[in-house]
Amino acid sequence: MSALELATTASKCLEAWSSGDLATTRSLLTEDVTFTGPLGYSKGADAYVRGVAKMAETVTGVDLKKLIVEGDDVCIMYDLVSTQAGTLPTVGWYHFSADEKIDSVRSYFDPRPLTEQHAASAHEAHNPIDVKIPLFNAGLQVCPDQP
Repeated sequence: MSALELATTASKCLEAWSSGDLATTRSLLTEDVTFTGPLGYSKGADAYVRGVAKMAETVTGVDLKKLIVEGDDVCIMYDLVSTQAGTLPTVGWYHFSADEKIDSVRSYFDPRPLTEQHAASAHEAHNPIDVKIPLFNAGLQVCPDQP
C-alpha cells in the first residue's frame, strides 16, 4: 500500500468506530488484531470491535490534528470528544500487516478525566472499591501480562 492508502485506511478506521460504523471497522482489521491502551488490552477483531463499540456510545466526534505515515505504521493525532470526559487529546498508532489490514492499534491518552469521574461517582455511591469504567469493560483486560 502507498503512504496515502495507509493514511486513508487508518483514518477510515478511526472515523468508522467513532461514528458507530462497526461493520466498516471490522472489515479493516486482521482476525488477530491487538489493541493496547491506557486502560486495557484486547486480542482479536471481535474483542476490538466490542471495545470500540462501547466507547463509541459516548463519542460525539473526532478532530484530526496530524497524521504521520512511516513504513507500515500510521500515527493519527486527534482530539476525541466524549460526553463522559470532554476532549481527550489522543494518538492512535496503527500498524498494517502484509495483507494490508490493521493488525495492531495502540492508543495513547491521559485516562484521568475518565478514571477520576468514575472514582467520584463510586465515592458518591459509597462504593469506592468497585470502580468500573463502562467505556472499557467490553472484553478488554486491564493491566494484563502482554505477550
